Amino acid sequence: MTVPQLLKAIQRDGGYARATRGERFLLGAYAVFLLSVAVALVVWSYQRLLDHPPGGYLPLAAFGFAFPTCFVAIAVVLGRRCFMEVVFTATSVTCYGVLGRPIWIEGLAGLIEIRHILGARGTGAVKLIWPHQVRAIPFDAWWEGLLDREFARAEREEMARVEQAYDREHPRWKCDECAEDNPGEFELCWSCGRGKSQ
Repeated sequence: MTVPQLLKAIQRDGGYARATRGERFLLGAYAVFLLSVAVALVVWSYQRLLDHPPGGYLPLAAFGFAFPTCFVAIAVVLGRRCFMEVVFTATSVTCYGVLGRPIWIEGLAGLIEIRHILGARGTGAVKLIWPHQVRAIPFDAWWEGLLDREFARAEREEMARVEQAYDREHPRWKCDECAEDNPGEFELCWSCGRGKSQ
């Protein structure tokens, strides 16, 4: 599908993207795990520093407080992703954060590609690519649902076209004997058995 077709499909589908409950649970579980590891490292390092003089254990102090800081930062990022919402309008796309504040806004005029990136563990992402910028929507269940609905809609439209073409080639006919309505491919009336009049 081309970018204009995808944007039209997104508008048809409601014009927004947000994480599903499953994705929120997964991102939240990762965040809680990282926070737990950070707290455990801080407690462990603090106990070791109390037991020994700090001069010989400077690397331990760095390990015990620098790594937890990184884990907390990653947990905060994952927590923010749980509540992100991306809204598509006719001319722009806006990503809103936890409290409804815009995180980023981009115009759709120069959008050249929309790419789905599968996640190795857990949720994937959808990347919006402009010549000057790449923005990522850090969850993908909405995208997969959108494509499923678009393919189903295209299939329904194709089936309707085929049925209309078939009905034009084989128009329904009414039996002269019993006035029963018959499908166009029937040569005999299904009710009384009389043949189709020419």
